[in-house]
Amino acid sequence: MTRRQNSDARVVSHLGARGRERFSVVRPEDSRARRPSGLSLLEGAFARTRKDGPMPRILIIDDDAAFGASAVRTLEGAGFSARFHRGPFGSLQAIRESLCDVVLLDVNMPKLDGPLLVRMIRDAFGLGSVKVLLCSDMEPGPLERLAKVMGVHGAVPKQVHGAELVDQVRAALPRSATA
Repeated sequence: MTRRQNSDARVVSHLGARGRERFSVVRPEDSRARRPSGLSLLEGAFARTRKDGPMPRILIIDDDAAFGASAVRTLEGAGFSARFHRGPFGSLQAIRESLCDVVLLDVNMPKLDGPLLVRMIRDAFGLGSVKVLLCSDMEPGPLERLAKVMGVHGAVPKQVHGAELVDQVRAALPRSATA
């Protein structure tokens, strides 16, 4: 018996019954294949476009759901396509699935902190293809110094809201994406 390999098959992650990350294989020829219900945050991610092209895609990775929801509302109101991923685990998969332009990454997350996650992003994607902005409750000065040491594209204090947040995210995007 030969086993057929389908290059269109993909592995998707979702949260299982006890909050543990689970993986499923989805094949296009499987008429019963459905996305797991736990993927609602990324389902149909970034499908929206604006009149002059696709909207810049922003992925917010943070363990604080209130901040994530607020940032998504602010960025979507400014014309970005924004999604929130809660916590550090599964972040690389979320970046891979979302094809985001910018990652807004919390520095202080439990068990897997921002600096380690930045190294993982750099190893998996390179920092040139995905722009990373650090985000934290830290004072702006130390946060900016940490961003420079880590070689990321900037830093955004969590105290920044509205137009300031939008401006800092826009500054990380290539000029063609912000036009």
